[in-house]
Amino acid sequence: TRQYFLFFFFNDTATTEIYTEQIVGSVRCVQETGINAEYMGINIQFKKQLEESMGCGTPRGIKAGRKLMIKRRINKWASNRYNKRLLGSRWKNPFEGASFARGIVTEKFGVGAKQPNSAVRKCCRVLLKKNGKKIAAFVPMDGTLNFINDNDEVLVAGFGRKGHAVGDIPGVRFKVVAVKGASLIGLYRGKVEKKM
Repeated sequence: TRQYFLFFFFNDTATTEIYTEQIVGSVRCVQETGINAEYMGINIQFKKQLEESMGCGTPRGIKAGRKLMIKRRINKWASNRYNKRLLGSRWKNPFEGASFARGIVTEKFGVGAKQPNSAVRKCCRVLLKKNGKKIAAFVPMDGTLNFINDNDEVLVAGFGRKGHAVGDIPGVRFKVVAVKGASLIGLYRGKVEKKM
């Protein structure tokens, strides 16, 4: 099969269509359902230019290597994992690639839950030792905020969504794991005591 450009006149409006037909001898005028299509005759060079400018997807051919290589290099950036790996964004977050970080509690505060929930989620502001950045960390479990005082050293971990806020707590990406070397869940269950 080969492609030919035919000019069709429907209600005095000139439209260009690509009509694919089997060539047997010469180019025939084709008749679609009840509509006479008149072949107007197109310059072969002009037809070739139109075909090239339209593009037909992935280039194929013996000399298409460079084009394919460049296309692949550009399209790789659509992948989120590739983006993060090459831009080094994992080193730019507050933990700088680590899974835990130690810091000093500077203040305790509450964050209002997002709709449709209605609550005040207990959080604290932590000043990280390693780089001096301030982060907001969620304090899990009921009443555990009473174990945390200002200027206490806490161990902070991620909240479980790789740097995204979780659930109905807006803007909080980390959680408190331990206070002064004592596990927060151990303190909650009464199995350990906080060091003075």
